[in-house]
Amino acid sequence: MLGLGCLEGGYFLRLAVERGWEVRAVEFSDILATHARTVLGLDVAIRRGWDLRDLGETRFHAICSQSLEHVLDPRETVAQCRELLAPDGLLLEVPNQFYSLVDTLKDVVIRAVGDRAYPWFHRSVPFELHTVYFTPTTVRKLLEEEGFEILTVITHLGAHPLYLGKGWRRGLQGAIHAVGSLSERGPCIEVSRPETRRSSQVEAVRAESATSAPRQTRHP
Repeated sequence: MLGLGCLEGGYFLRLAVERGWEVRAVEFSDILATHARTVLGLDVAIRRGWDLRDLGETRFHAICSQSLEHVLDPRETVAQCRELLAPDGLLLEVPNQFYSLVDTLKDVVIRAVGDRAYPWFHRSVPFELHTVYFTPTTVRKLLEEEGFEILTVITHLGAHPLYLGKGWRRGLQGAIHAVGSLSERGPCIEVSRPETRRSSQVEAVRAESATSAPRQTRHP
């Protein structure tokens, strides 16, 4: 398994190792790569912009990314993944940022009261910034144009720790996410092609990582 990015995705990869996968990871942040090596015990290489070309003839049964929104050229990254991927599966997760129902409601509040509303959502303005912003439609278009057959797209992952706050906010956010997911406007976009037993195992690891990773509020 190849992992692209080692922040939230690093805990997913640690669980994959515990379940018997041979895992390699790439990361463009020295700090996050060091954390993944020392805390999670992962095999991590530094890649500027996640340039995967020097992985050569290596083929991976699964490639998992929770950070495609941070790369400069997501099309090039996806194309490189296609070349490295054995015919099993790809698991891709990106924020459904600004298109999700919860972000639409937050935008209404911010437009009404101004920037002072940001602390109410436990996030600062820089947390809104990514290199690329996706919707379910643009993710499908990108992957299909790069030769992938998409079998599942979901926008609500239940107890995913990145998209739920604490206390009373947790229940409210969970309800909003569930309603939004009915029209693909949940808080994140997860695309996979679980055609084989190995890909089903990837889904199982992802589900476990959602409950075991340290709670954060990066995309609440």
